[in-house]
Amino acid sequence: MNKKPSKGEYLETLLRSQQTIFSAKDISLLWKEGDSKIITNRLKKYIKAGKLVRVYRGLYAKDKNYNKHILDGLGELLEESQKDSVRTKLRNDAIFSLKLMLNNLKS
Repeated sequence: MNKKPSKGEYLETLLRSQQTIFSAKDISLLWKEGDSKIITNRLKKYIKAGKLVRVYRGLYAKDKNYNKHILDGLGELLEESQKDSVRTKLRNDAIFSLKLMLNNLKS
């Protein structure tokens, strides 16, 4: 049975992995750690030191050369309530952008 990494092995566990991008859940499983505060604190330390890159909230990469299209197809992973939230945000952003463009055309 695999044991939990010891101090100093946490980053190595991520760097040895075949994955280039990790979700917080992936990291939790790799580190065998259930406490989200501990995970968050370690990640903040690694990001501040430049050893990991924060791609987006809850997503982390080994370096800046990660696949930028990794989130393509994300809609397949979202639940309906999450999709509704994303649609609302996109609609509001689109309306704001259209109003801005219209005001620029009038000026």
